Amino acid sequence: MAPQTQITVTPGWTFPVSIISYTSEGNSFFYCPELNLIGYGASEQEAQKSFQISKREFFRFLKTNPSFFLELKKLGWTGSENSKKMCPPSWAFLLENDEIIREVVAINNFSKKQVKMRITT
Repeated sequence: MAPQTQITVTPGWTFPVSIISYTSEGNSFFYCPELNLIGYGASEQEAQKSFQISKREFFRFLKTNPSFFLELKKLGWTGSENSKKMCPPSWAFLLENDEIIREVVAINNFSKKQVKMRITT
């Protein structure tokens, strides 16, 4: 297994995450397992818009939360606040620990792409 890339958490940091898109029961979904963010709607466009709102609100929460690093650790990120270096959870970790991913992989056609997200802290 390839080593996880450490990301230095500084203002304007950019990090890689997965975006899983799928449909279920007539609705479209966008899901980011590394951040446990989901958006959904009757169409892909609605799901993407919903996902952007979820992402914006989550980042707003992280920016104002004194336990920023603890929140990421709850999501499976590793690293330390002292070094300001974090590693996102691996796909293997997510498959083992994320019920949504397991369900999507088991019963839905889905697509997965890697994207870079940017947050200011």
